[in-house]
Amino acid sequence: MGAAHGSKANLPTSSYVYEIYRDDSSADLISVLIFFGVGTALRADDYSDLSNKIVSGLSGVAVIVVDFEPSNPTKNDAAAFASSVKFILDTLDSDKDFPLASDRAVVVGGHSAGGYAAASALTEKLYGDSSPVGFVGLDPCPTPMSKFSALPCPAFVFGFTKQTCGVDPELSAKGAYLAGPIDHRTMILLQNTGGEDKTDFNHCVFTDKGCGFVCPVVDAELGKIVRSSVAGSLRVFLGTLEGQKNASKEQYQDSIMLDDVHPAAIYVDGDEV
Repeated sequence: MGAAHGSKANLPTSSYVYEIYRDDSSADLISVLIFFGVGTALRADDYSDLSNKIVSGLSGVAVIVVDFEPSNPTKNDAAAFASSVKFILDTLDSDKDFPLASDRAVVVGGHSAGGYAAASALTEKLYGDSSPVGFVGLDPCPTPMSKFSALPCPAFVFGFTKQTCGVDPELSAKGAYLAGPIDHRTMILLQNTGGEDKTDFNHCVFTDKGCGFVCPVVDAELGKIVRSSVAGSLRVFLGTLEGQKNASKEQYQDSIMLDDVHPAAIYVDGDEV
């Protein structure tokens, strides 16, 4: 499994708490950094299972889970997220013990409000010289299409068919997908209901333990399978960034590990929703 390496940084005017995940068995330099903003009322250490699934056996990639507003539960400040990315990049650039390639690429995104903040920072051009090469949104919300008229880089979004935790599917994954570039965007929508319209997993299934009473874990074992599916399909997307050509629906489908009760609808590039 990929080993987690965590660190905490404090600034005079604000603080960022972040966890870094990479596969320590690889001697390769880190060439891709995925900055992942936490969701509402969540913490940097709430995404260890997903992060380890992403980096396990994958050389050259690090996932940095960032609580960019530790004192604010809403986690939707685009400027704060962009500032956290710049601060952590500067910190890693000066850390001689961190194996960072000089030509590293930056991918930004997050879960729920964290995904919203990351996307807002893209459309508002707040990342400066970092120039993200991709966006990853796990049920990002709220993402009204009128605000995100265009994301300037390839986009990968993951969402669900049924509203849970107060998140409207029409304003989360779908909104972000429609804002992505028509020649390089991917959306995976999982049916999160089982028999008799019973909710089997929800908006916070990306985390290790849900988010408490508001959006608790419904089925722990299904949650692990969902996170494995997210990690696998995200790895497919990461493999498309260098060549600037998206993968096929079949390639994404092969990474989904759920049963026929919870089918995945996959949309790429010019597909309409």
